[in-house]
Amino acid sequence: MNAPRITVVGAGFAGLTALRTLRRHAPEAALTLVAPRAELHYLPGSI
Repeated sequence: MNAPRITVVGAGFAGLTALRTLRRHAPEAALTLVAPRAELHYLPGSI
């Protein structure tokens, strides 16, 4: 059987949390994250 392929669109808090949860519960899945930039800006941490 083939491993599931999962794509998460958006790398905000929800997208990153979803990826971490999926990696924990479905380690055999091929995960892909689609985001316009390669970094996450945490605005409260910028002060």
